[in-house]
Amino acid sequence: CAGLVALIIRRERVEADPVAGVRQEKGVSATEAFALLRESKHLQIIALVISFAAVGAAIIEQQLNMAAQAAKGAGATDSITEFLAQVGLWTSSIGFVIQVWLTSRIHRYLGIGFALMVLPVSLGSTAIVMLLNAALWAPGLARVLDQSLRYTVDKTTREILFLPLPAQLKLKAKSFVDVTVDRIAKAAGALVLLVLVKPWGLHLNWQRLSYASLAVTGLWMFMALRARKGYLTAFRQSIERHEVVVEDVRLSRGDLSTVETLVQELSQPDPARVVYAIDLLESLDKRSLVTPLLLYHESSAVRQRALRAIGAVRSDIALQWLPKVRRMLGDADPTVRAAAIVAIGAINNEDAASLSRPLLADPDPRIRVTAAVALAATGLPDDTEAAEAALEGLAGSSSGEGPAVRRDVAAALRHIEDPRFRRLLIPLLYDPSPLVADEAMESVRAIGTSDFVFVPTLISLLRSRTLKGRAREVLVGYGEPVVSALAHFMRDPNEDLWVRRHIPGTLGLITAQASVDALAGALEERDGFLRYKAITALHRIRRTDAAVTFPKDAIEAQTLQEARRFFNYLSLHDNLRRAGQPADEALLGRALLEKMSRMRDRIYRLLELLYPWRDMAAAEWTMLHGDPRARASASEYLDNVLGGQLRKRIMPVIEDLPHDEKVRLGNVLLKTRPRDLEETLLQLINDEDPVIAATAIEL
Repeated sequence: CAGLVALIIRRERVEADPVAGVRQEKGVSATEAFALLRESKHLQIIALVISFAAVGAAIIEQQLNMAAQAAKGAGATDSITEFLAQVGLWTSSIGFVIQVWLTSRIHRYLGIGFALMVLPVSLGSTAIVMLLNAALWAPGLARVLDQSLRYTVDKTTREILFLPLPAQLKLKAKSFVDVTVDRIAKAAGALVLLVLVKPWGLHLNWQRLSYASLAVTGLWMFMALRARKGYLTAFRQSIERHEVVVEDVRLSRGDLSTVETLVQELSQPDPARVVYAIDLLESLDKRSLVTPLLLYHESSAVRQRALRAIGAVRSDIALQWLPKVRRMLGDADPTVRAAAIVAIGAINNEDAASLSRPLLADPDPRIRVTAAVALAATGLPDDTEAAEAALEGLAGSSSGEGPAVRRDVAAALRHIEDPRFRRLLIPLLYDPSPLVADEAMESVRAIGTSDFVFVPTLISLLRSRTLKGRAREVLVGYGEPVVSALAHFMRDPNEDLWVRRHIPGTLGLITAQASVDALAGALEERDGFLRYKAITALHRIRRTDAAVTFPKDAIEAQTLQEARRFFNYLSLHDNLRRAGQPADEALLGRALLEKMSRMRDRIYRLLELLYPWRDMAAAEWTMLHGDPRARASASEYLDNVLGGQLRKRIMPVIEDLPHDEKVRLGNVLLKTRPRDLEETLLQLINDEDPVIAATAIEL
């Protein structure tokens, strides 16, 4: 045994990863183990089944020892030893036969319910035999059956019961239930036996101990039935939650109940559950139970997974399915078509590359796309070049079916790992067909952020109403490394203005110091909407409470500048009112009022970058919605917090002052004076905001 163990260790040794190290599984304390046992009903049932098995075994062992002593005599040590040795010989021999030839067949053809009942039925049957027959062979037979079935059929069946448990629960609780619960049950059985056989107890002989066996049998069979029902329920729930580890199912060796449950899962409407059931059936080597009807399933993922399973089935069965598999070469989904090529090759014992090369000349463009994807996976230079040329030609298709073909190419490119093919997605992202551009964007998302080749294209797509959301999501996925590129395009005056305006929103989703620095630099931009977007993005980062610093000087300067713009518009609005214009009703007047409202909002957002943002937000809400007393308190707080020029220029903006007083303060701060209508309109026509300029021209 030591030699075999040494051989296995040497053969199966896994070298430790020098970077990751070796992960050590930690044990659990007794308190934690009992807590896990209390939380899982299925685990409790398993523990009770193990306990009754241990108590039943203890009773039979006691009966055998007492019967041997009674039959052979208390002093006939050699005779008792010879008898017990014969029992051990028969136990080992019959157990070997059962384990090799019967256990797997019982599970496969009769199921876990039958297997769970074998040992308790054996215990009850032999108990009845011993009650009716006082011969020594009766307890010997009971012992042989108990031991030969316990460590074969019963032990293997109990392993199946653990299958539906979540991996972490199984890892922590299985050893506790298998070992500790078993030992506790044996100890409890020993105490019960003391009461049953000792003169100070019930003083039963070995035959009458069978009554205890019958009582244990009744309880054991009840719990075995509960265990079977609980197993099926837990197994279905674990499949639904994907908690069963596929590799673990091999332990069950194709238990009938498990297989029946998995076959039922193939009819589930949820594609994820169907795919998961196929995975589990394949791990049980039951691929032949994956019906070809799944090739008609509405989910492409199910069709693809079914093709993989069918391709691995025995050739004599798979050949009968070959016509249906060939039909999948015309499937609408490129991944399904690629899986069909692999399956056909596996069924015909032909590699996918040899099967795909002639298909590059097929008149159906979908089949050509599929063949190109298959050839791109071979890694051979000739195949790669042929696949690239075919996909490039199809991507430029302008025939009547052009959009459908280009969309097919866009979908197929996400399944090619070779980076050289990714450039083909760039023109497809600009495709005039929205369906093609959408599919290309999905492929870019699927490829991930390992390659920066798409960054300039994704930035330019921020101006697209349909694609900007997904383009932003992919850009954010690059993280901090993409900030420098975004900052470059945002500050580039030659870049499309709407692209520049959408970049701050993207930077605001990348919580990093580099994003803050780039956005702070944009506060100096001439375009008011771009400045507003930068302020909003900084405000978003601020509210994450991330460990970043905001440039105080730049933000204070921008806050003062916003206050200056506020008073400028306030003064111009008052000029219109003084000139007799219906300033609050005319288009220009309403535009100026809305402009001032946004200026006030920007000032509060900038103040939140300089001071505790929760306090500033509370002060803003109070100043806008609070009662007079609350507004006075908020105003006093702001007057104490703000310092220097900020207090002097910001407080008149946010305080609830009479209109004329606020206009007078604004003119003093701006060092300006009231102007007539002509001069006011001249200034507004040349305003940097095109909306203000347009409404001034209209007036």
